[in-house]
Amino acid sequence: MAKKSLKDLIKEKELNFSTQDKETVKELKKGMDKYKKMSNSQIVKELKKIKTNDKNGMLSQGKVNEFEKILSPMLNENQKKQLKAIKKQMGYE
Repeated sequence: MAKKSLKDLIKEKELNFSTQDKETVKELKKGMDKYKKMSNSQIVKELKKIKTNDKNGMLSQGKVNEFEKILSPMLNENQKKQLKAIKKQMGYE
């Protein structure tokens, strides 16, 4: 069975979303489009800026590990390596 893309998974789930959830998904899609155009170094720079200003622990080691657990099964091997490289550059490995 082929892996589904994140966008395909979102489309499936959107059918049962509330209006507020649909707006949230719309904003997430904008973010996905923004970041997919960036190089790894640009993404790391952006994440470091967010981490510096992070007052709520959004980029804590635990949250990043949790995110990786959720996302990792949807990634191919190259994408997994890139994610690990980004984590290392961020100081999470």
